[in-house]
This record gives sequence, structure tokens and C-alpha cells, in this order.
Amino acid sequence: MRASVVLTAAILLGLLVGVGVSWFELSFTPDDFGYPLTKDTIAEHALAGPHPKVTVLGGESHDFGHLDSQAAGEHTFTIRNDGEDDLEVEPGETSCSCTVSQPSTDVVPPGETVGITISWRPQATGSRYSQTASVYTNDPRRPEVVFTVSGYATHRIDHKPQLIDFGSLSPTESQTRTCHIYSYQDSNLSITNTRLSNPSMANHFEWSVRKLTAEELSSEPYAKSGVRLEVIAKSGLPLGQILQTILLTTNVEDVQPLEISIVGHVSGDVQLFGARNFNKQWRVLDLGEVERGKTYDGVYLKVGGPHRHEVKPNVVSVFPEQLGVIVGERIGVNADPDTNGFRVYQFPLRVKIPKDFAAADHLGGSGGRLGEVVLQLDGLADDAAQPQRIRFNVSFAVR
Repeated sequence: MRASVVLTAAILLGLLVGVGVSWFELSFTPDDFGYPLTKDTIAEHALAGPHPKVTVLGGESHDFGHLDSQAAGEHTFTIRNDGEDDLEVEPGETSCSCTVSQPSTDVVPPGETVGITISWRPQATGSRYSQTASVYTNDPRRPEVVFTVSGYATHRIDHKPQLIDFGSLSPTESQTRTCHIYSYQDSNLSITNTRLSNPSMANHFEWSVRKLTAEELSSEPYAKSGVRLEVIAKSGLPLGQILQTILLTTNVEDVQPLEISIVGHVSGDVQLFGARNFNKQWRVLDLGEVERGKTYDGVYLKVGGPHRHEVKPNVVSVFPEQLGVIVGERIGVNADPDTNGFRVYQFPLRVKIPKDFAAADHLGGSGGRLGEVVLQLDGLADDAAQPQRIRFNVSFAVR
């Protein structure tokens, strides 16, 4: 009996609550409150009465353009209180290299302004820079205001590319490389002195400097002036690595002379190279014991220089005569924009062991005479500083 009474009471209470909620929802509309029930109007209703209002004059972001990566930057943002009550401000969070100075006042009356000074140091070179800093306020709508400073950080003077790379050079031809030098603060950059770190090699290089055209200068963000350096590596450079530095003094005060590295490698117009089983010094391809009917890779002929487009290698003699040699199609390496071709061509050379090759040892020394391949380089000028024939040996045995 008692349980049924409790159950009945619970049911009646639930019905009363449901009816009450429905009556409230149906009886009151947005118009009863005098405004539509949206997120914004609810917020305005909650903010009824005098309160401060933040307005940032000129926006919350500042692009400082170019800045020397070794220098500090600074910008002052202005906040105005467009509300009806005092605005309170205090420094907030910052990114790694920004700081917010203490405002001149931390209470801004209605209609008044306050400056928020952000300072920064880029700490990076040759890249876009962006950092943020914030202040906290008592404006209910904007409790935090985030400011952004951005720009391009580099040296006061910089150059592109960072080094002059001639790549692979032939001793019989000259090549030219260029480098643009930019000034980001001075509008009339000029080079007052140029010299090489190794004077003994000076006769192998020529250089010239001219001002950049307006079109050339426009390709570099924030550059105010610049010059174009042209360096020519003349023919006749000795074989081996190029390790040189060109030093340039500018008309910009308090800037050390620029040091631009010159690198490259001078090699003969015609060279043989290969995999591990090819000894470049002795020009021997070591095949060891080979199988009849099989073709072996391992040697490449590299051709550069002014006659590289015309050179075609042909086999003129082989020992033993049964040994087969196949000259593959040439492969272009290092595109040459001046000729729409390539600076170097490579020809794969393959050695073929015929199926009927008789058993023999050609391992060298007491192991029998080494095999030998002689190539004629057709198309190479008579006066070229390279032999017109090139040979290599093959160490192999057929059982």
C-alpha cells in the first residue's frame, strides 16, 4: 500500500514538472525579453551596464619589412578605450623572442589611449620571421589581445647563391657563374675592392661587377639595392679541386668584407671510371672468373670539354679477339643552359663473353696476359688536350 502511494506521488510530480516547463517555453518568446535569443544578444544582456571596450588603432599586426638579423626591432601598437568604464591592461604571454614593455599606464579612462610596445630580435637569417605577444584586459569581450609582428630577417648585406659552384670543369674550356649581392638598408650599394684569397691562382679567374637592374632587384624581397658579380674560370686550370675565396669590400660602413667561396673540380675532358671492380688508377676492370654467354658492366667513359657533343667512341682493337665490347648510348649529365645540352656525357662500356669462348686465363702476370680494349674517340679535335685513343684492361678467366 505504502509503495503504491509513493509511486503515484512520483508520477504526479513528474507530470507537474513537465507541464510547468512546457508552459514556460510556450508562454515566453524572445520578444518578451525585448531581443532575439542569440549568442551575441545573450552576451550583450549579460554585459548590461558600463564596461570598457578595446579598439586597436591600426590593427593587431605589423609587418616590419626587412630587419638585420643581428639587430633588435620595436613597434608600438595603440589601444583606445571605446567603452564606458575604465580599461585595465597588463602584459600577457609572448613567443620566444618577443617582449612586451610595461604600458605607461595600466588604467585607461573611456576615450583615452595607451601604447603597447613590442620588441623582438629575429635570431634567424634568410627567412620569414613571425612572432606574437599579448596583453590581458578587463574588457569582457576581449580579455586577451594578441599582437603579431612579422617580416624578413637577414644580414644587412647578403648574397645569393651562398657560394659560387663551378661543379665539374674541363681544363680546356672556360665557364661563368654569377652571384647577386643585396643591401637591405642602403640604397646605393657598390663594391670598392675585390681580391682572391689565393693570389697565385688569380690569373685563372676573371670577374666583373655591375649594378642590378630594377627587374633583377625586384626578385629579392625588401632589397633596396644590389650588384651582380660575374666570375669566369678560365681554361687552363690545373687538375684537381678548386678551393678559392673571393673577398669583396663594399661602401657600407661597419660591414666586414664579404667572403664568397668558389668551389669546383677540374678533371680531364675524357676519363674512365667505374664500380668497385674497376681500378681507375691502373684502368683495370677485374671480373675474376666469368661465365660464357654473359655480359658484364663496370666501366664508363666520361666525355666533357668543348667537343663533348661531337665525340663518339668506337672500339678499334680488343685482346683477345673473341672478347666482345659493347658501347652503350650516351647519357647526358649536368644540364647546360647555354647549349640546351649537357656539360658531360657518359658512355657505358660492357664486356661480353661469347658462348664459344675457349678456356683461358687473362688475370695478369703469371695468370696470363690481361685482356685489353682500345677505343678511338671520333669527333675529338686534333689539337685537343686529350689523347684521341683511350684504353683499359680486363682481368678475367674462363674455365
